[in-house]
This record gives sequence, C-alpha cells and structure tokens, in this order.
Amino acid sequence: GIIDVSTLGKFRIFGADARNALQRVYISDMSRVTEGKLKYSAMLNPDGCLLDDGVVTQMTENDYYFTTSTARAGETIQWFRYHTRYESRDFHMVNLTDALGAINLAGPKARGILSRITDADVSNEAFPYMGYREILLGGAILARVLRLGFVGELSYELHVPASQTPTVWEWLMEIGKE
Repeated sequence: GIIDVSTLGKFRIFGADARNALQRVYISDMSRVTEGKLKYSAMLNPDGCLLDDGVVTQMTENDYYFTTSTARAGETIQWFRYHTRYESRDFHMVNLTDALGAINLAGPKARGILSRITDADVSNEAFPYMGYREILLGGAILARVLRLGFVGELSYELHVPASQTPTVWEWLMEIGKE
C-alpha cells in the first residue's frame, strides 16, 4: 500500500554545532548518528513527557536531515532555538516540510515495486532496515529514501520535491496495478 505522509515535518540542520543542537533536543546520543543510517529518537517536554518523535540521519559531516510528527512541524525550529539559547549557535535550520512531499510505500511487495522505478540497489544487503539513501526515481526525480517500519511491514518513505510527488504517486499506482 501507499500512504501520503507529506504532512510530516521535514528539516535540514547544518553547521559546526548542528550535532550539538540535536544532542540538546533529542533524548538519544546523537554522536551515534552516521551517514546512511537512521536513528529514531524523541523530544521530551520539561516534565519528561513525550513531545515529539522522528528519525535523524547524517547526510554529510555537520549536515543532518530529520523528520518530526505533523503536529510539531511548525514549532520545531523554535524548540531548537529555545534549547540552544545559551550555547554557541553555529548551525542553521531549514524547514523543508512544504518543499518536500513524502510517500510511504509499504508491504511485502514494496521492494519489488520500488526497484521498478529506480536503478539503485534496494536489496536488503545494500539498503538495510533503518537505512537512508538518496536515489533517482524514474531516471529523473531525486528522492531521499528512508527505510522504516512504522507500519509493521517492509516500508520506504520517499521524500521528493512537492511538485513531483503526484508523479511518483502515479508511477507507484501504475506499477501496483500489476
């Protein structure tokens, strides 16, 4: 199946203190976030109650991509600023929520369907669970692909430019007819 998850918060944070900012806001050890891998973590309010959760990946040195839940996307930047207000702030955040659409492709045939619209190796060995890759879809659309499992099945989140999301959706629906 496919699910439109475009409303998820999508952010890029980069700069010399990007990891430190992530470390201040998330409960997990962000020094363990590496290129090509996803780390699931949560943000807590001052009382220790869950505020938000999502995944983080390192794209290159000092450059990260992360997601938040839909309800918190608009407040995430302020939450980071609040928690880093007394520290060095050599980082920048870009809210990509409206710029990128996202589709979750899930189910036992997800890998086979994805492999029909990319030349990238999406085998389990090349693209394991909690992996992150940037791949070309349909030979034309660059996608940030997150291999997750929130639905309890093999699944991939395909983050693509918002204007190209309908095209990717149509490709997936066409392949799925078979």
